[in-house]
Amino acid sequence: MTKLFIFQMPAKVVVDVSQERPPCLETRASCCSSLFFNWVGPSVRVARGKILEESDLNEIAEKDKSLRFQKEFARRWDEKTKEFNDGKAKDKPTLQSIIIPMFRRPFFVAAGFKLFHDCLAYLTPVLLNWIIKYIEDGEQKYVGEMPYGYVLAIAMATSQFLQSIFLNQYFHIMYRMGMNVKTTVICGGYSTVCIPAPSLILFVCFFCLLLRIFFSSLSLLRVSISLIFCCCF
Repeated sequence: MTKLFIFQMPAKVVVDVSQERPPCLETRASCCSSLFFNWVGPSVRVARGKILEESDLNEIAEKDKSLRFQKEFARRWDEKTKEFNDGKAKDKPTLQSIIIPMFRRPFFVAAGFKLFHDCLAYLTPVLLNWIIKYIEDGEQKYVGEMPYGYVLAIAMATSQFLQSIFLNQYFHIMYRMGMNVKTTVICGGYSTVCIPAPSLILFVCFFCLLLRIFFSSLSLLRVSISLIFCCCF
């Protein structure tokens, strides 16, 4: 008789949290390892050989732990509340008044990487136009002792290489910042400095909508400027 175990309850998994994990590899990585994400290599090599277990996972970085964001959120909330009660501030503390200062620095760092990437992206059609003109002219030009065509080819390859680095760093920072923002909102919503649930949900939805509109507008603007550059050059 065939038995179906579709609705069978899964076995309870007991995780030994007291067991020490290997230290976080990202915090110990060098500058080059951070740029090229080489610090992920040891974990990938272990995963290729066997199924990862709890003891194989590295420790979370201190800057990403939820307790850190909970304490920071509570500290800033208490400071804002004290300033309002003392009459130094006109408005009561709100979620956005706490979240925005906490994550202003990583946001602008990621924006800097994106800016460099977009500047190099606008340089690509210019270099391509110079390469086409150099081929059409058929003249042998030199920059020092190196042919001009080689210089343009190296510049094009370097531009694409740097674009890849800047874009990867941008996505890495923004993805981490998004996870940290969600952690802070959850910790702020369920901590003693509790915010009413409807206001919390409304702010999160509105904040995500604004981010989506903002980055969609940036993407549309980037495509428009790229088309103008291609037409001009």
